[in-house]
Amino acid sequence: MMSFDDVVRELQSRPDCHFRPATGFPNIPRGLQLPPDLSEFYSRFSEARLFSDDGYDPRCHILPPAEFVQVGEAIMAKPTTAGIEHSWYTLAHVQDGNYLGIDLLPQRLGRCYDCFHETYGSPGYCTVIALSFTELLNHLARAGGEAFWLSEDFRGYGDAYEGNG
Repeated sequence: MMSFDDVVRELQSRPDCHFRPATGFPNIPRGLQLPPDLSEFYSRFSEARLFSDDGYDPRCHILPPAEFVQVGEAIMAKPTTAGIEHSWYTLAHVQDGNYLGIDLLPQRLGRCYDCFHETYGSPGYCTVIALSFTELLNHLARAGGEAFWLSEDFRGYGDAYEGNG
């Protein structure tokens, strides 16, 4: 796996990946925290539009700080106050109202989830697709815009709800 700096450099070298300058950090509630690699991202960039020839309608849009909200708020238009989803935030929009979420709870810090709008909040339908933002970027770079987490041969880290009920 490439380091954070190396994978960012690789993505920046692609003509279909567009990074915008930093504008600040997301506001997050007390008790939650940004993983160090995501904090590094926001110190350098406000967002990244990955795998789009014109910079619009990207296959993966790493969201700017103003759109870094609780996944429940993004998908269901209301914040989640109970369950493990309260600490999941919208890391990236992956088209059609679907998101990749990242966990900001210190005990699960940096885990990335497939947050499909039709099954969000349903145990058994939310795969842990990476254990860190850096790992997620590596998967995205290798997949070149394909939804790697939906591939038949992708093996994630189990369901987000296993052992977290």
